[in-house]
Amino acid sequence: MKINKDQLFLKNISENESKIERLVKVSFAANGFTPVEKTITDGLYWGENFFFLNKSSLWKSLKEEQKFRILSRMNEHLLREAYYIENAGMLYAAKMNIIAESQEERSFFSIMGFEEAEHLQSLTPFLNANITASDVPSFSSHIGKIITEGDRPSNLFLIQILLEGWGLSYYQTLAEQSADKGMREVFLRIIKDETRHHSAGVLLLEKKQTEQNTFLLDAFHELLNMVRIGPWTLIQEIKKEVGDLSEKHTKILISEINAVSDTNQKLARLKLLTEKSLGDELLNKFQKNGIWLSYSEEDMLKAHS
Repeated sequence: MKINKDQLFLKNISENESKIERLVKVSFAANGFTPVEKTITDGLYWGENFFFLNKSSLWKSLKEEQKFRILSRMNEHLLREAYYIENAGMLYAAKMNIIAESQEERSFFSIMGFEEAEHLQSLTPFLNANITASDVPSFSSHIGKIITEGDRPSNLFLIQILLEGWGLSYYQTLAEQSADKGMREVFLRIIKDETRHHSAGVLLLEKKQTEQNTFLLDAFHELLNMVRIGPWTLIQEIKKEVGDLSEKHTKILISEINAVSDTNQKLARLKLLTEKSLGDELLNKFQKNGIWLSYSEEDMLKAHS
């Protein structure tokens, strides 16, 4: 089943115009959902240490107002990415509900869809800007492509096993390092649900279904390349604030924020998830092409210049 890409990220109707919005809130409340209160008002839920900027000589030379603007934009990037991922999760659950192979599967994906909607509702108050169906981050757009174009095995592996599995450790890091008590609670709630979502994907996917699957191979390759390139958004946001950096200073920045080692840790986590779920044929293809290694500092420099 394929879904039109325009069905993925839908526009929000303002609360004043929307009777359905009020009904959504009533429905959440009826099912025991309670929103959390944020305790930080400046929007800086994650500080310089989260981005390893405390190790950067360039960062230390910036004015406080410059640091604040960079951190504000990076916090917004993190939240928008999480928002769109949970948004896509609702459509994913709906698609898998329709193509379910048993009544039990359909029940599970119905519950999963509700939980993804709860995640979205929990995150929304923390975003500073209005969310629209445009300006979707590239990583979220790729997830949308997988959901809308992929077959059942591709969706189970790439979305439910790989991304949900990776999201468990990523969201745990977001929770542990957030300065906001409410934000920590939101991500810990999400982790509880995503653990079950990931486990269900592992149960439902058969390794043989991943063999000879060119869509899965191409989509996975593109996803890994998005990770391998390193902290693209962070470097671009710093450049916006300080102007164009020389190659020398960009390379120093890449080195000081541990871009290569941090990226390799992310790739190692993805590789572990992959080895448990992919068939040998696809595994062998990925073992041979160096896709599990981060870009070198020199290659990151070229990509970010």
